[in-house]
Amino acid sequence: TNNEFDRPQGAGSYTIGNANLEPERTLHFEVGLQQGLSESMGVDLTIFSKDIRELSGQTAVRGSIGVPVGRLENIDYGTVKGFTLSLFERGRGPLSWTVDYTLQFASGSASNPAERFNRFVTNSEEIISINRLNWDRRNVLNNTLTWNSNIGLTLSAINSLQSGTPYTSERNNITSLTPNNLDTPTWFNSDIRAYYKPPKLGLDLELFLQVNNVFDTAPHFGIYVDTGLADESTDLQRLVNNGTIPGGLNTLQESFLDPSRRGAPRNIKVGLSYKF
Repeated sequence: TNNEFDRPQGAGSYTIGNANLEPERTLHFEVGLQQGLSESMGVDLTIFSKDIRELSGQTAVRGSIGVPVGRLENIDYGTVKGFTLSLFERGRGPLSWTVDYTLQFASGSASNPAERFNRFVTNSEEIISINRLNWDRRNVLNNTLTWNSNIGLTLSAINSLQSGTPYTSERNNITSLTPNNLDTPTWFNSDIRAYYKPPKLGLDLELFLQVNNVFDTAPHFGIYVDTGLADESTDLQRLVNNGTIPGGLNTLQESFLDPSRRGAPRNIKVGLSYKF
């Protein structure tokens, strides 16, 4: 963290460390209620709140030769509030399931320690209000379903529907004045598991099948801020219209369709396990 305050030669901006940083403090409050609805079915409600203090952030000043200098300080803070409601069936029969929904609100002064410093370098407005944090996933709905047979076969499905995380949009090269003002696309994922253990072999042998992302719905992670999507940008059409010729082996279209910007595609695993 550059505790010796060295300035890299030719650097237009740089940061220095701070040995007097305090550790981050988090106060977590939680209250829950669990109620049985029948012999095998129940409901669980959990309300939670987190108060996060002493988060490190970079303050910024102009150095002796006029370049921006950042220094880590305990200046940022955040809060997380929400609840989780769960309904479950865990009887003695072959079928069991769970459904849970989480509503969460995460806000704070900055989403990453360098945000204040970056705003100073780019002459953007200072952070003067609490905004959504870039990992604030507002709604999450999860479901699991498991079936156990009497012939050694077990089937299970794990499903999740999640709202997107916020990002700061940009239109016509103009960045929104409100940080994290829009959300990335909602994402649905489904995984399937199948296990078969022959009951009459007398061996600890198991066949398994795992299918991740059954419907091949890869989430958008590294989105373009002008569209909120990982595979579409208005910059592509602008570069094509300007006759831009890319360097290297990839075309313009291939440069913008970067697989690393999206989650993993569907994958299938088949195997055999034997314990001895």
